[in-house]
Amino acid sequence: MPEAAQIFARVECVLSGRFRFLKGPDEALFRGVAHSGGLARVKLEQARLPEALTQFLLEMDNKLDAILAQLQGENLQSLFPEQIRVTLIGGNGVEFSVPGPATAGRLAEGVWLEAALQLSDFPLRVVFAAGALRALPGGAWAMGFDRIQEKDREEIIRFVLDEERRQIREKKR
Repeated sequence: MPEAAQIFARVECVLSGRFRFLKGPDEALFRGVAHSGGLARVKLEQARLPEALTQFLLEMDNKLDAILAQLQGENLQSLFPEQIRVTLIGGNGVEFSVPGPATAGRLAEGVWLEAALQLSDFPLRVVFAAGALRALPGGAWAMGFDRIQEKDREEIIRFVLDEERRQIREKKR
C-alpha cells in the first residue's frame, strides 16, 4: 500500500518539540543520533556474566545515556531554534501550537518545517520529520510527515500504542 494511502492511529498528548524552517521539500533532513534501544541488556544477558557485574554495567549504560541525552538536547536547541507544543501525534503527522506570537507570525500555510519531536526525556527519544504546514482553527497548526525515516515512523507508532494503553489503564481506574 502506498504510504500516502496509509492511515495510522493518533493520540492526544503533550510533547515538547523543536523545529526549523526548510527552504523546501528537497532540503536535507537531520539524521539524529543512533542509540542502543535496550540492546545492551540483551547482549549482557547473552554474555552470561555474573549478575552483579551485569547490573553494574547496565547502571553505567544508563548514566552514559543520561549524559548523551543532555549533550544531544543542547545540540538540538542550536539546530532547531523554535519551540512547539505537540497536542496530537500519529504515524501521519502532528498537530501543535507555538509558544509565542513572534514565532506564530512567521508560520504560514504551505511553509516547510523539519521538527524534532521529543517522545521521552529519559532515555531521550527524539524523532525527526519534515512536512508542509496546514493551519487549524484556534491558532493551531498541523504538519503531515511528508518526509520521515521509517525507523522514526515506527518509533512514533510504538509511542502512540504505548500512550493509548496508558490512557486506557487510567480510564479503568
